[in-house]
Amino acid sequence: MNQILSSDEIVEGGMNAAATDAVLQPNAFVITPFKINVPQSALDDPKRRLEMTRWPTRETVSDWSQGVPLARVRALVDYWRTTYDWRRCEAMLNAFGQYRTEIEGLGIHFSTCAPGIRTPCRSCSATAGRGRSSNSRR
Repeated sequence: MNQILSSDEIVEGGMNAAATDAVLQPNAFVITPFKINVPQSALDDPKRRLEMTRWPTRETVSDWSQGVPLARVRALVDYWRTTYDWRRCEAMLNAFGQYRTEIEGLGIHFSTCAPGIRTPCRSCSATAGRGRSSNSRR
């Protein structure tokens, strides 16, 4: 069952569990909950590609005049391949109230939190994006 909310109620009161199927007046658009759920295969593929990296020979200078030093790039790639934990990041992002709606034919993804509520990042800002979900930590 849809709950009717005015745009003032959403702005002032924020979203809550009861508002996940809300319909706003007068535009009557539907707000649906959203959770990030990246398939494991989408995480495995880049790791596999990083493992297959063909590394160039080391640069011939000790500064950055020939680009990023190979050791720095290898350390970064090793971090992404073996240490970075997407599932932890995904869980943190899913701890926020995230929703999707359509306004004038444009898909919108947004997240909300109530003022004073401690969130995984200890702060919260209003975010909105077109179509695909974007990184709300930007």
